[in-house]
Amino acid sequence: PARRGLASAAGTLKTAVFDEHKALGGKMVDFAGYYLPLQYNAGVKSEVEQTRKAATLFDVSHMGQVKIHGPDRVKFLESLVVGDIEALAVGNSQLSLLTNEKGGIIDDTVITKETDFVGMVINGACKHKDLKHMQEQLASSGFDAAIEHLEDKALFALQGPKAAEV
Repeated sequence: PARRGLASAAGTLKTAVFDEHKALGGKMVDFAGYYLPLQYNAGVKSEVEQTRKAATLFDVSHMGQVKIHGPDRVKFLESLVVGDIEALAVGNSQLSLLTNEKGGIIDDTVITKETDFVGMVINGACKHKDLKHMQEQLASSGFDAAIEHLEDKALFALQGPKAAEV
């Protein structure tokens, strides 16, 4: 079986569902350092039509998945992103921007507030840079929070006009 989340001989990583993509006929290519399916046997045109007319499940496991824990998790995150995380209802998500010390944009993100942590999904190609920035800011902030990088979890996005019905 494939070694999930570990580098292959060529240095490209395999997601937790690599074997399933291969078994379903996925044409695997290197994307942001991970093997991801470019297309399946039905072909790109069929897949695009499916997404535009109904819904399609995408493997976005290469994206950075982060949990922020601790009593100051919301205050810490609000020092890094655009948005009122405190007012976000538990279980809800919002698009946001990860910013630098001057308020300049570093990257986009999706933030989800849960009861005992705040989750973030960050850009797969920039996740190590983004995490480093977050860790540096936490170290100098005085906030009582911890950053957990989830490197071995699959992540999927259901997209299309009928996604909510699925």
